[in-house]
Amino acid sequence: MPIRGYGEDGLTLLALQQGLNTILQELRDDSAANECTAFYRPSFGRGGDASFGEFDVILVSASDIYLIPMTVQGSRVVTHMEYFNLGNPQAIEAVAAMDASGVKFTNNGAWMWTNARTNGCIKTQGLIKPRLILRTPMLAGRITNVRVNPLQHERTPFPGDDTYFVNGGDTSESNWPL
Repeated sequence: MPIRGYGEDGLTLLALQQGLNTILQELRDDSAANECTAFYRPSFGRGGDASFGEFDVILVSASDIYLIPMTVQGSRVVTHMEYFNLGNPQAIEAVAAMDASGVKFTNNGAWMWTNARTNGCIKTQGLIKPRLILRTPMLAGRITNVRVNPLQHERTPFPGDDTYFVNGGDTSESNWPL
Protein backbone atom coordinates (compact mmCIF):
# COMPACT_ATOMS: atom_id res chain seq x y z
CA MET A 1 0.00 0.00 0.00
CA PRO A 2 1.61 3.29 -0.97
CA ILE A 3 1.49 5.95 1.73
CA ARG A 4 1.39 9.59 0.67
CA GLY A 5 2.29 12.37 3.06
CA TYR A 6 2.75 16.09 3.19
CA GLY A 7 4.23 18.63 5.59
CA GLU A 8 6.44 17.73 8.53
CA ASP A 9 4.58 14.46 9.21
CA GLY A 10 5.17 13.23 5.68
CA LEU A 11 8.82 14.27 5.75
CA THR A 12 9.39 12.55 9.09
CA LEU A 13 7.83 9.38 7.72
CA LEU A 14 9.97 9.65 4.56
CA ALA A 15 13.12 10.09 6.67
CA LEU A 16 12.25 7.01 8.73
CA GLN A 17 11.42 4.90 5.68
CA GLN A 18 14.22 5.91 3.33
CA GLY A 19 16.85 7.58 5.49
CA LEU A 20 17.04 5.32 8.53
CA ASN A 21 20.60 4.22 7.73
CA THR A 22 21.69 7.86 7.61
CA ILE A 23 19.88 8.63 10.87
CA LEU A 24 21.60 5.68 12.57
CA GLN A 25 24.99 6.85 11.24
CA GLU A 26 24.37 10.35 12.63
CA LEU A 27 23.47 8.78 15.98
CA ARG A 28 26.69 6.69 15.78
CA ASP A 29 24.63 3.49 16.10
CA ASP A 30 26.00 0.54 14.13
CA SER A 31 22.67 -1.34 14.08
CA ALA A 32 21.23 -2.40 10.74
CA ALA A 33 18.10 -0.50 9.72
CA ASN A 34 16.15 -3.71 9.15
CA GLU A 35 16.80 -4.70 12.78
CA CYS A 36 15.25 -1.48 14.13
CA THR A 37 11.70 -0.62 15.05
CA ALA A 38 10.31 2.90 14.82
CA PHE A 39 7.18 3.98 16.66
CA TYR A 40 5.96 6.93 14.61
CA ARG A 41 3.17 9.22 15.78
CA PRO A 42 1.81 11.72 13.26
CA SER A 43 0.82 15.07 14.75
CA PHE A 44 -2.47 15.58 12.93
CA GLY A 45 -5.51 15.75 15.17
CA ARG A 46 -3.62 16.76 18.31
CA GLY A 47 -4.43 19.86 20.24
CA GLY A 48 -1.78 22.55 20.45
CA ASP A 49 -2.06 23.27 24.17
CA ALA A 50 0.58 20.89 25.56
CA SER A 51 3.21 22.65 27.65
CA PHE A 52 5.83 19.92 27.20
CA GLY A 53 7.34 18.11 24.26
CA GLU A 54 5.85 15.00 22.77
CA PHE A 55 7.95 12.17 21.39
CA ASP A 56 6.64 11.70 17.88
CA VAL A 57 9.32 9.13 17.08
CA ILE A 58 10.64 6.41 19.33
CA LEU A 59 13.37 4.53 17.50
CA VAL A 60 14.45 1.17 18.90
CA SER A 61 17.70 -0.26 17.55
CA ALA A 62 19.48 -3.48 18.49
CA SER A 63 20.87 -1.99 21.70
CA ASP A 64 19.54 1.56 22.13
CA ILE A 65 16.22 3.41 22.33
CA TYR A 66 16.01 6.98 21.00
CA LEU A 67 13.28 9.41 22.07
CA ILE A 68 12.92 12.18 19.47
CA PRO A 69 10.68 15.19 20.19
CA MET A 70 9.12 16.89 17.19
CA THR A 71 7.44 19.83 18.94
CA VAL A 72 7.60 21.63 22.29
CA GLN A 73 5.20 24.05 23.95
CA GLY A 74 2.34 22.88 21.79
CA SER A 75 3.41 23.73 18.28
CA ARG A 76 7.02 24.97 18.27
CA VAL A 77 8.82 22.64 15.85
CA VAL A 78 12.22 21.52 17.19
CA THR A 79 12.98 18.59 14.86
CA HIS A 80 12.70 19.15 11.14
CA MET A 81 14.12 18.20 7.79
CA GLU A 82 16.63 20.35 5.95
CA TYR A 83 17.83 19.83 2.39
CA PHE A 84 21.07 20.30 0.52
CA ASN A 85 20.49 22.90 -2.19
CA LEU A 86 21.03 20.87 -5.34
CA GLY A 87 20.27 23.98 -7.39
CA ASN A 88 23.29 25.86 -6.09
CA PRO A 89 25.29 28.06 -8.49
CA GLN A 90 28.03 25.45 -8.97
CA ALA A 91 25.49 22.75 -9.90
CA ILE A 92 23.70 25.07 -12.34
CA GLU A 93 27.05 25.98 -13.91
CA ALA A 94 27.98 22.27 -14.24
CA VAL A 95 24.62 21.46 -15.86
CA ALA A 96 25.08 24.34 -18.32
CA ALA A 97 28.63 23.18 -19.14
CA MET A 98 27.38 19.65 -19.90
CA ASP A 99 24.51 21.01 -22.00
CA ALA A 100 22.14 18.78 -20.00
CA SER A 101 18.79 20.26 -21.02
CA GLY A 102 16.80 17.53 -19.23
CA VAL A 103 17.93 18.61 -15.74
CA LYS A 104 15.59 20.77 -13.64
CA PHE A 105 15.64 22.00 -10.04
CA THR A 106 12.46 22.47 -8.00
CA ASN A 107 11.45 23.47 -4.48
CA ASN A 108 14.26 26.01 -4.11
CA GLY A 109 16.87 23.42 -5.06
CA ALA A 110 15.63 20.64 -2.76
CA TRP A 111 14.91 18.39 -5.78
CA MET A 112 16.92 17.76 -8.93
CA TRP A 113 15.02 16.11 -11.77
CA THR A 114 16.44 14.41 -14.86
CA ASN A 115 14.63 13.09 -17.90
CA ALA A 116 15.73 10.47 -20.38
CA ARG A 117 13.78 9.80 -23.55
CA THR A 118 13.74 6.59 -25.58
CA ASN A 119 11.31 6.82 -28.49
CA GLY A 120 7.94 7.50 -26.84
CA CYS A 121 9.02 6.63 -23.31
CA ILE A 122 10.19 9.24 -20.83
CA LYS A 123 12.05 8.15 -17.73
CA THR A 124 12.10 10.72 -14.92
CA GLN A 125 14.35 10.50 -11.86
CA GLY A 126 14.41 12.75 -8.83
CA LEU A 127 17.22 13.30 -6.33
CA ILE A 128 16.89 14.80 -2.87
CA LYS A 129 19.48 14.97 -0.07
CA PRO A 130 17.66 15.49 3.23
CA ARG A 131 19.07 15.65 6.74
CA LEU A 132 17.35 15.61 10.09
CA ILE A 133 17.89 18.65 12.35
CA LEU A 134 17.22 18.43 16.10
CA ARG A 135 17.27 21.94 17.62
CA THR A 136 16.76 20.76 21.21
CA PRO A 137 18.99 17.75 21.85
CA MET A 138 18.61 18.37 25.59
CA LEU A 139 14.97 17.27 25.31
CA ALA A 140 15.73 14.13 23.33
CA GLY A 141 16.70 10.90 24.99
CA ARG A 142 18.84 7.85 24.42
CA ILE A 143 18.62 4.74 26.53
CA THR A 144 21.73 2.66 25.89
CA ASN A 145 22.61 -1.02 26.26
CA VAL A 146 19.04 -2.26 26.14
CA ARG A 147 18.67 -6.02 26.08
CA VAL A 148 15.43 -7.96 25.97
CA ASN A 149 15.01 -11.27 27.75
CA PRO A 150 11.35 -12.25 27.34
CA LEU A 151 9.83 -14.34 30.10
CA GLN A 152 7.82 -16.33 27.59
CA HIS A 153 8.36 -16.53 23.85
CA GLU A 154 5.56 -16.17 21.37
CA ARG A 155 4.87 -19.27 19.36
CA THR A 156 5.08 -19.35 15.58
CA PRO A 157 3.39 -21.71 13.13
CA PHE A 158 6.52 -21.99 11.02
CA PRO A 159 8.67 -25.03 11.96
CA GLY A 160 11.93 -23.47 10.77
CA ASP A 161 11.70 -20.51 13.17
CA ASP A 162 13.66 -20.39 16.42
CA THR A 163 10.48 -19.83 18.43
CA TYR A 164 8.66 -22.90 17.10
CA PHE A 165 7.44 -25.34 19.74
CA VAL A 166 6.90 -28.97 18.77
CA ASN A 167 3.21 -29.94 18.98
CA GLY A 168 2.31 -26.42 20.07
CA GLY A 169 4.60 -26.30 23.11
CA ASP A 170 3.51 -25.79 26.69
CA THR A 171 0.28 -23.84 26.85
CA SER A 172 -0.36 -24.20 30.59
CA GLU A 173 -0.10 -21.17 32.82
CA SER A 174 1.60 -23.12 35.60
CA ASN A 175 5.10 -22.16 34.45
CA TRP A 176 4.36 -18.42 34.11
CA PRO A 177 6.04 -16.13 36.63
CA LEU A 178 3.79 -14.46 39.16
